[in-house]
Amino acid sequence: MRVLILTANPKGTAQLRLDEEVREIDNVLRRAKRREEFTLESKWAVRPEDIQEALQEYQPQIVHFSGHGTQEGWIFEDETGQPKCVSGNVLAGLFEIFANQIECVILNGCYSNIQAEAISQHIKYVVGMNQAVSDQAAIKFAVGFYKALGARQNVNSGARQKFEFAYKSGCIAIKLEGIEEDLVPVLLKKDEDNKSNNILQNVRKQLQEKIPFRSTFVTAVGITVLMIVLRFSGFFQASELLFLDIMMRSQPVEEQDDKLLIVKITDKDRKYYANIESPKNSASLADKFTYELLDKLLKHNPRTIGIYNYRYAKSEGELKKLINYTQTDKRLVFICDFPNSSEKEGSDPPLDVPIEQVGLSDFLNDSDKVIRRQIIRWPTPSDTPATKSTECKNKKQDYMDSFSFLVAQKYLSKDGKEYKSIGGDDGIFKSGETVLQPLDNISQGGYNFRNLNAYQIFLNYRYTQDSENKRSLSSIAKIMTIREVLEKGEEKDIKEKIVLIGTPITGFDNTFSTPFSTGGADSQIRGLFIEAQMISQLVNAALGSRPLLKVWDIQYDMLWILCWSMIGAIAVQLSYPKVKKLLLFLTIGLFSLYAICFILFSSPIKRWVPLIPSALAFSSSGFVIVLVRLYHQRKEQPVLSSSKNLLPSLQNRRNP
Repeated sequence: MRVLILTANPKGTAQLRLDEEVREIDNVLRRAKRREEFTLESKWAVRPEDIQEALQEYQPQIVHFSGHGTQEGWIFEDETGQPKCVSGNVLAGLFEIFANQIECVILNGCYSNIQAEAISQHIKYVVGMNQAVSDQAAIKFAVGFYKALGARQNVNSGARQKFEFAYKSGCIAIKLEGIEEDLVPVLLKKDEDNKSNNILQNVRKQLQEKIPFRSTFVTAVGITVLMIVLRFSGFFQASELLFLDIMMRSQPVEEQDDKLLIVKITDKDRKYYANIESPKNSASLADKFTYELLDKLLKHNPRTIGIYNYRYAKSEGELKKLINYTQTDKRLVFICDFPNSSEKEGSDPPLDVPIEQVGLSDFLNDSDKVIRRQIIRWPTPSDTPATKSTECKNKKQDYMDSFSFLVAQKYLSKDGKEYKSIGGDDGIFKSGETVLQPLDNISQGGYNFRNLNAYQIFLNYRYTQDSENKRSLSSIAKIMTIREVLEKGEEKDIKEKIVLIGTPITGFDNTFSTPFSTGGADSQIRGLFIEAQMISQLVNAALGSRPLLKVWDIQYDMLWILCWSMIGAIAVQLSYPKVKKLLLFLTIGLFSLYAICFILFSSPIKRWVPLIPSALAFSSSGFVIVLVRLYHQRKEQPVLSSSKNLLPSLQNRRNP
């Protein structure tokens, strides 16, 4: 078996120990058991035109290239000793002529797997390197390869076994030397029977061998830690909430909630009834008409009535009797809110209503004044000059339940579906399989919480279309005016329902921004309709007809971000240095991340997962990997002495 070694180390490139490599190969073959069957030939400072001449002259079975390789091709010398690159396709065309003669080609230089793939279309066995390879590793591979080849009992039989055995022995020789480059050599085979195996082998090499695990993992972990720190600091809060709003607006239109009836007192109604009898104490309606409304509703047996109107004085006349009567079945629920020394004075509950029938009406504004959360329970404020005199507190307990929660509980209690606290007053509320997952320091959902101890959950808005095809958050349920109820209200509209009464006009009800305020049908909506959204969410979640919006605990958020950081680093490792392929991988990766987040949010799973930190981790890991590769490339790349260097991208094997 004749072995032909072709070497080239042009001027201006890093000097390689080619003489040592050839000497070691010669020594190994001289000591081989069947050394008489091997003939070693070598040519130095090879030019491209020398290759065909040497192949014709020596007629080798093994061709061994030793020198410099790049992604563009193999480096030979020109007439003046300067570098000259020959592409893999050109080499493949040359070896096609000698395909019946040559059994194996070894390209012992950096990034030669590209040329090896081209040559393997014609030569049965080709060895290339899938990344930069050090001089020491290249020499050790050559020694191990030929030592194994010379040890075979019959070098003329079992070509497949002998070359595969020699290849594996060369890789092991690198590993035994303690060099972490044993996965750099790649064996490619032309055999048609092994075509599928070659494909699988190439994929495995791409995933397991081409990717430097240490730098990939360290980069991904480092970027993940940075993203988590920034997330804890609140850096991503605005962008994550913006994404939440986009997802919320992307949900399909739903049907109205038939468990609710909203009775609104319009400005026209208020003026109409005020002409008959003027209301007292800043009420929107005189007690006489409030009594008529409640009496009419109660006769049709609603499950509960939530009165979203502040009352600042005791009721009079028939209304007083009715309120006293309803204290026995407690179907009426009233509102109050906590005082805040910096923003508001708060509102006390009605003086003639037990505090157990009063719920907290406070809303949680985010920093951009958008309502995305709802309160379930809030600890009673400590006694300060602003809170000491308020009556909006339950003196028997250290907390107040929200108005929406109290109304929902009364509705659900008839079916035995009310939420029950697991773990006492400080526990988590659960109804059947539905858990009200509180947003806190463990389950943050993109928020940066500081000293916030209210029991709160996300508000999964229901975007609906009414009978007139109007789409709006305010259309969550059937709406009737007070005059419509008093004049033509029917039992089918009221029986077994939650009736929510309010005055959604300026001076009696504030407006609030929602995720739909930008790009939606509602620029702002009244508090009455936000309470309806909150009540609807709690009731339907307990009944299993509509899921709550959930988030992961912080440890799963970290793992999710780490996964995308790893994917970004691996994608760049696989595609570098091909810019188009790199950009394609990044585009597909970011699109896939968005699609997965959208599907998780829109599906019955209803989970909001971190998009912005994950996308930034994905991109940043890839960017860092590019910088690392460029740094090592520059460190390994020799400075060419010629100013007219035709191969600026030349990459060299490292000197030991």
